[in-house]
Amino acid sequence: TLTGDGRSDEFTLPTSVEWGPEAAMIEQPLPPDASWNLIDGDNARTVTAGAWSASGSIAESDYTTTAHDKVVPRLQSSAVKLVYTDGGSDGTYTLPVSAMRAGVTAAGVAGRHVELGLMVYSEVSGLLARIVTDVGTLVSSSAHQGRGWEFLTCEADVAQDNATTFSARLVFPTGGNTKVAFLEEAYLVLGNLPSRFIETMASEVEYDATTRRIFFREIPPRGYHIRLVGKAPITALGESAPAIGSMEIDEKSAMILYAEAAEILFGQEILNQPAQRDVLARIATVKDKRKDYQKTWRYRMRRGRVVGGELARHAL
Repeated sequence: TLTGDGRSDEFTLPTSVEWGPEAAMIEQPLPPDASWNLIDGDNARTVTAGAWSASGSIAESDYTTTAHDKVVPRLQSSAVKLVYTDGGSDGTYTLPVSAMRAGVTAAGVAGRHVELGLMVYSEVSGLLARIVTDVGTLVSSSAHQGRGWEFLTCEADVAQDNATTFSARLVFPTGGNTKVAFLEEAYLVLGNLPSRFIETMASEVEYDATTRRIFFREIPPRGYHIRLVGKAPITALGESAPAIGSMEIDEKSAMILYAEAAEILFGQEILNQPAQRDVLARIATVKDKRKDYQKTWRYRMRRGRVVGGELARHAL
């Protein structure tokens, strides 16, 4: 994922994109003040409006928009700056249920599926988003990779008998030197967060394989995330655990692969088959099946310009 700065129309490809990219999707930002968000949007943008508590040698302060900084804040006029000095224990920045929207209680979320999303800027890896309940840590996100603005998410089912604790938390794991991070958006929902990317709006992009640069026809809006869809060889299934069953495809993708493989197999068979009409009939059946599976696959690559976010509205 890349982040637009409002000035550049080309970016260096991440090393994780080995082949491609095939397409790009411009973020559709979530509204922080949406009614479905259990956290008031202002709580993540300013210290004065929020009720987050810092512990473990964390200093908090407001960081507002300046003319020379085109990266932080991301989309809002301010963000919370957090400076963690390692004191031998994790640093935590926590929003308790008492500081969430009116009517939200720890008992009220018992037995419900919840998801937390924190928009965090950091140039060092390791930060975590975490949901805390009566059992302690209910679930943690994957670690921040230190690539600037990243959306840390985690989700889980709250225990049926949860009664007293329900908190959103940003964690600075202990170890290393002083760490600086910025928090701008916080979302906590019953169920799942809405998607920030519309896959049907993905378009092919231009890129230079030699310089590993990607080019946009228009400058992506400042702060918007850009999700790249690339290609890389899938993991071999292997012959023993844990390699067995580790290939990165779902059931629908597998069915498309089966159809492709069958067409190749039958195409080779026809060269040595006297009853070619029967083989051709099987190939036709395979092609029909492949089309059916592709129709049900949720991701459809669209050709044309890179669209989404502000660019989509300009293009319409």
